[in-house]
Amino acid sequence: MQKYAFHVLLTLLILGVWMHAAYAVTGTVRILGTNLPKDKLIADRSFQLNVSMRVTCTSTTDNILARVDISSHGSHQLLASNSLGLGSIPDPWGNKTWDITITSNMRSPVTLGPWGLDVKAWLFAGVYTLSIDNRTYTVQVVTRSAPIQIVTASVTNSASSTSVLSSSTWTPETSANTFHLAPQTVLEVGGSLVAIGIGTASVTLTLRKKGRISSRESRSEKILAIPTGYTEIDRSLGGGVPVGHSIIVVSPPYDEKDLLIERIISSSISSEFSVFFVSRHVLKTRTLTSRFKENFYAFTPRADKILKGSNIIKIMDVQNPNDFNISLSKAMQPIMDNGWKKLIILDQLVSDVLLEHKALAARRWLDEFLVKRKSEGFTIIVTMNPLMVTDQQQQALIDLFDGVIVIYEKELPEQSKRYMIIRKMYAREYSDTAVELDRHRLS
Repeated sequence: MQKYAFHVLLTLLILGVWMHAAYAVTGTVRILGTNLPKDKLIADRSFQLNVSMRVTCTSTTDNILARVDISSHGSHQLLASNSLGLGSIPDPWGNKTWDITITSNMRSPVTLGPWGLDVKAWLFAGVYTLSIDNRTYTVQVVTRSAPIQIVTASVTNSASSTSVLSSSTWTPETSANTFHLAPQTVLEVGGSLVAIGIGTASVTLTLRKKGRISSRESRSEKILAIPTGYTEIDRSLGGGVPVGHSIIVVSPPYDEKDLLIERIISSSISSEFSVFFVSRHVLKTRTLTSRFKENFYAFTPRADKILKGSNIIKIMDVQNPNDFNISLSKAMQPIMDNGWKKLIILDQLVSDVLLEHKALAARRWLDEFLVKRKSEGFTIIVTMNPLMVTDQQQQALIDLFDGVIVIYEKELPEQSKRYMIIRKMYAREYSDTAVELDRHRLS
């Protein structure tokens, strides 16, 4: 009897510890601030909104995820959302604090005046919500062609003689690349600070300099989409593949799908993106690495079956998805910069993982992969063959993505044709009308 009671108490103790570990996880998230300017923001311009947060959590074996949702104040229209995976806290009695920044791609409104943004931070442990924090920020949206005060002056050849004329108002031409001088430009002449005015000849020189600076500013501004060059597809996508999105392309092994991916790769490299292509397909990898010599890197577990090249890197296979993630991260690290121009393409590997593992395990692996790559600034394209998996398996993964593109075949009396349709594209205007894919135009 005593032995039985001892076993019962021991079992209850173990269950108590397990219940504490499983259900007593606590955490907090607090928004510390953003990089929004305190005074003015130029209208209709792309920018990055950085949200700084402090996250604290007790020990847990679940993956911890911080997320930020940004909405228009009052209308509650969701403008952007991004997340960052923080891993787990293995110490059973410990806790951890992170100071993190989550970046989202934004665009300021066309309408001038005050712009209110609701910023909501979330903290998750597995499927459980641990904490939420809300803040509202307001910034004044101004036009690019607002009048600018310029101090004009005449400067003689003598370094000791400088006469300052009265100030005047100049309104530059309305242009997407208009460069604005500061209201008063101060330069150091002869060891003293003086306001330099611009005479008739100097205005011409300044405008020429303005044009050069505007050109640099235009080139450095972030593009919002990667065009495919296929007019109907780009029109459906609202300009092209949205930068910063994670998109799944659900398609049987059609030539049109591969040609579309190849077009996206070509356009990305032309736009100075670094492209990371991950595949088990030997011939496809060999063809792409032969065509794209610069800013293209192929990662494959079958690198030994492909002719050696500086842009072909061997990684582990997907039999163990966690080892695959680690192997890929290590392989990418030496060639990955901190810029935003990065595209990664996961070619059919999701279908392979679903075949070898259960849907829940595949979902966890893919969620970790997407969160990690997004935190590194990647645009992500994943292809999946629907003929290899069930509809239920597909649905277990599709909702993890910002965008869903489906390529399908329609049987006609004379021939079959392939079409592309957008099923989902988060926070983007798009057309859900099917687009016929012409293989010859894609080539």
